[in-house]
Amino acid sequence: MIDFVIAIDPGLTGGISILKGSTGKLIIHDMPVRIKSKKTQARIKNIVDGHSLAEILKVYPPCKTKVALEASNAMRKKQNEYTQGISTLYSTAHTSGKIEGVLEGLGFSIDLIVPRVWKKYLSLGTNKRDSCNLASKLYPEVKDMFKRLKDNNRAESALILYYYMNKVLPLTASKKKKTTKPANDDLYTQRVLLWLMIMINQNMMALLLKQR
Repeated sequence: MIDFVIAIDPGLTGGISILKGSTGKLIIHDMPVRIKSKKTQARIKNIVDGHSLAEILKVYPPCKTKVALEASNAMRKKQNEYTQGISTLYSTAHTSGKIEGVLEGLGFSIDLIVPRVWKKYLSLGTNKRDSCNLASKLYPEVKDMFKRLKDNNRAESALILYYYMNKVLPLTASKKKKTTKPANDDLYTQRVLLWLMIMINQNMMALLLKQR
């Protein structure tokens, strides 16, 4: 039985959405970060605070929790130039890896969600305001969490949650249902085997009597 669903928009300004199934209450967290280095020459100054992230998530039992994590976009080339700088690529990979490490360390299994797939499902593009507006409509009880444009990562974590619950989880449950054996399958098999053994024994006894 699933009691909690967690969706994470990774990144140093990412968001975490947690739905409590029993109450339907949605909890929103900003991704916890800490200063990596105070040196002004350091390219990457902030990193995900793994300890604080673990403190947020450890109260949810892995056996009763499903986790959706947005997959990091691979670096693409455009006109023979990289669309991301090396430092940005490093930061993205480091952040996603650290989040996955915390999740796996706590015992969660992770479902990776491709950005273009969930955004296509919700008819979204790259406009941050559109994400905030849609999240406010889908989750009016926490719409104040999406008021500002910079709240788009909170909004996207909530939208990933919505996609995950409405598209991925029902499909997973359906597949499990199809592959699950009926409860009486084992009992039926035992009865068939017992019947075959009886028939074999009867035939063997008949052959022995004929030989006598």
